[in-house]
Amino acid sequence: MVFYTKSDWRGVMNHIFKLAFIFIINIMFLINASATTMDKDKFVEANGIKIHYVEEGEGPPLLLIHGGGLTAKSWQGLAKEASRYFRVIMPDSRGHGLTNNPQGTFSYDLMTEDMAAFVKALKLEKPLVMGYSDGGMVVLKLTSRYPDLARAAIVGGATHRFATAHYMQGMEIFYGKGIPQAEMTLIPGSGHAIFQMPGKTPLFYALVLEFLQRQIPKAS
Repeated sequence: MVFYTKSDWRGVMNHIFKLAFIFIINIMFLINASATTMDKDKFVEANGIKIHYVEEGEGPPLLLIHGGGLTAKSWQGLAKEASRYFRVIMPDSRGHGLTNNPQGTFSYDLMTEDMAAFVKALKLEKPLVMGYSDGGMVVLKLTSRYPDLARAAIVGGATHRFATAHYMQGMEIFYGKGIPQAEMTLIPGSGHAIFQMPGKTPLFYALVLEFLQRQIPKAS
């Protein structure tokens, strides 16, 4: 078991900012990363289903929730780096990978309760939570429904509907005020840029890095 003092947490939070950038890069390699080998499979009963998960590393818990149609293995690229600083926990969502779905139905509310029960079953204390696409929506619902559950959250490409100005205004009001100390920033077009600009991947990465450096001056 690893214990952290208040001064230690400053370093941990710096790593979180760095992971935010790594997270964006990791999104682009979700499918390819799934081919590599991860730690031994684990299972836990939570919210009436048998949730499969894998984990790597030691330290503060970092919960990674994948997108629709993917599995825990899709986080392999990020987990390799993050496990240097965190205990990285990657579950298969309901009906994905090796996690069953006896009810045969899906909803963000149901998947949110799955993850809340998963955190409780593993006795994770104030985990950092990160999600992409469908996993991003689960993170948003999880942290707004249970504001004391997570220490911090990172969300990318949260699936809901097209991000119109009216919709983003509603999101800011609902989530920005619903999650203590939350900040929401939109990078226009970043969600699909990699697919719409073939051969321009380095340019896209440079734009994202420049954006993060402006938002987080000490990031490197």
